[in-house]
Amino acid sequence: MNKAIISGATGFVGTHLCQELIKNGVSVYALCRKNSPNIHRLPKETHIVECSMNDYANLNFDFEKADVFYHLAWEGATGKERANETIQSENARNTLEAVSTAKRIGCKKLVAVGTVYENFYEQVISRDNFNSADFYILSKVYAHRMAEKLASKIGIDFLWCTFFHPIGKYNNLNQMMAYAVKGMLDGNSPSFGSAEQPYDITAV
Repeated sequence: MNKAIISGATGFVGTHLCQELIKNGVSVYALCRKNSPNIHRLPKETHIVECSMNDYANLNFDFEKADVFYHLAWEGATGKERANETIQSENARNTLEAVSTAKRIGCKKLVAVGTVYENFYEQVISRDNFNSADFYILSKVYAHRMAEKLASKIGIDFLWCTFFHPIGKYNNLNQMMAYAVKGMLDGNSPSFGSAEQPYDITAV
């Protein structure tokens, strides 16, 4: 691989990916929103391209074809915006636009990021009540399957990666795994709740 495009490059996964690719001699073009507060996280060798997810259709590059388009951008992946149906459905639409854009600008492959929460799809649609992550889960599943079919239709290699809980620099220490690891590294005994939740994580 010689060149890569990364959307969501200033996010947790994107930052680590960018650093790893550059360390291995890959030219990285990071798609970042204007005035992104976390651009300082990226290595100085990164080529910054101002472009929001809504601007993919207007994206043009003046360099040779990139090998891979890593689509990592997703608004409201955590916090209260997971329950916002408008934001989550727009994320799915932007994922499809990323596939089309990758093909248009000559990338050989698009890699997108899913979540272990997709495994809870059946639980979401089988119950009547609403939980805060429902729209996030449904939109991830929709984005995954539609992007997969679109990639097949237009002829571009497609890979959907599923993460459970990546850990590294810039982790939110309020998240369970980061909290547990930090507690143990500090010599403490982390304490947890009663393990009652709306999703059966143990069955995945």
